[in-house]
Amino acid sequence: MPRSYANGPLAELLPVTQQAPDRAAAPVPSTDAPDRVRLKLDPGADRSEILRVLRDPTLNERLWPALPELHWISRPAYAKPGATPLLRSDDARQDVVVATHHYGAGRVLYIGTDQTWRWRQKVADRVHAVFWAQALRWGTGHRLTGPNRLKAALDRRQVQPGEDVEILARPRDADGKLAGRVPVVAEFVHAGHAQKVPLQEVQDGSGLYRGMLRNLPPGVHTIKLSVGAPGFGDVTHELKVVARETTGQEGVELARDSARLATMAKVGGGQARDLLEAEALFSQLAGQGKETTVEDSYELWCSYPVILLLTALLVAEWLYRKRLGLP
Repeated sequence: MPRSYANGPLAELLPVTQQAPDRAAAPVPSTDAPDRVRLKLDPGADRSEILRVLRDPTLNERLWPALPELHWISRPAYAKPGATPLLRSDDARQDVVVATHHYGAGRVLYIGTDQTWRWRQKVADRVHAVFWAQALRWGTGHRLTGPNRLKAALDRRQVQPGEDVEILARPRDADGKLAGRVPVVAEFVHAGHAQKVPLQEVQDGSGLYRGMLRNLPPGVHTIKLSVGAPGFGDVTHELKVVARETTGQEGVELARDSARLATMAKVGGGQARDLLEAEALFSQLAGQGKETTVEDSYELWCSYPVILLLTALLVAEWLYRKRLGLP
């Protein structure tokens, strides 16, 4: 990241700053920090969908420090109040390398390095491609939909049970103007119990209201948004979210689900083999071959090579007879 960004027009947009919040936050000067560095998960980033490369939380946390070193990161970098740091440098400075925060009606993802391609070493796209795909999915998650009087969006339409869902809403009055300082409520009912969440107005003039539904139980839920202000009596909007366990990776990322393939092959009486086991599979198939006799008829005069051969023999015989003076 160019250092001028920290003091230019993009400074407010970024979720990080180059100014340390206090002296204790910078135990090592950035000029003395090592050039090469590994990353680690921030303690509060274990549930981020951007970094959920492995399904097991413990293995996913151990994955990031095990990835190849990055040869450059932007230093110094400290998280702003309200920002969510995701990855930090695994050294004494613990500079923020990946972070997110909200800005107006949108969201900002900060990546303070141009070295993520190094994550492809020895594992190809298992980490690099998944990270960028999930980052793009996160960035395009908030799309306000619905009637003009009350547009709303969820940050995700599918979560795992126990996770949280963020809600955005933008109400407008009868004249189409942004409605400020009105009570906006999101409600969903599960097993006879209703959860109501009041949305808080974002103080940036964008007309947005933001709230969080906590600890969603398993199931398909309908979230109903309403505005408790005069003139909004019949203005509502409904959104759906699915909370279910992800039993496999098919449909989530472009990678095979080996366990499911093995189950399908077993049911069908076949085998599921890795590409590296192809030679052994071919040898096994060759040993199971059966000899088959195939009979077919073929007309000799339908073969151009045979006709050419007979014509050449006749011409040679005629030339030989002429040479000997025979009729």
